[in-house]
Amino acid sequence: MISYEWIKLFDENTDNICDIKNIKKDAIRSCTNYTKEEIKKWLDYVNNDKKPLQNESIFIYTKNSKARGFISIDKNENIWKVWNLFILRAYQNRWYGSVLLKKAESELLKSVDTIQVRATLNAQNFYLRNGYKYMKDQISRVWFPIVLLEKKT
Repeated sequence: MISYEWIKLFDENTDNICDIKNIKKDAIRSCTNYTKEEIKKWLDYVNNDKKPLQNESIFIYTKNSKARGFISIDKNENIWKVWNLFILRAYQNRWYGSVLLKKAESELLKSVDTIQVRATLNAQNFYLRNGYKYMKDQISRVWFPIVLLEKKT
């Protein structure tokens, strides 16, 4: 059985930050569309990020009281942005990402009509399968290619 919890993180010292960073690093290592150098640069960025989830609402997937994946979202004007959706490698390709995304969308689409995602090349097809439309190519904070996708109601 999948269990969830919505968490609004204001305190960077909360126990969930460590779980979230570990899930993110584990998932990053599974990205096959990037070079080893790009992955290393991304992991270094995550390790050195002092405020990894600033003003974001977090939805965590837990199993047996342990975090297995998360999605983080933030509202900018009338658009919700999905900043992170990461699942531990052992739980990838088992619908957990889709379940987290659908749960977040059910909450988000009550108040806005547009959700945007800046996705890795690995995640692009996942979002397309979940009804998002390709908008344009972008470059991430650590200088590798990503894509902007959008979903409207």
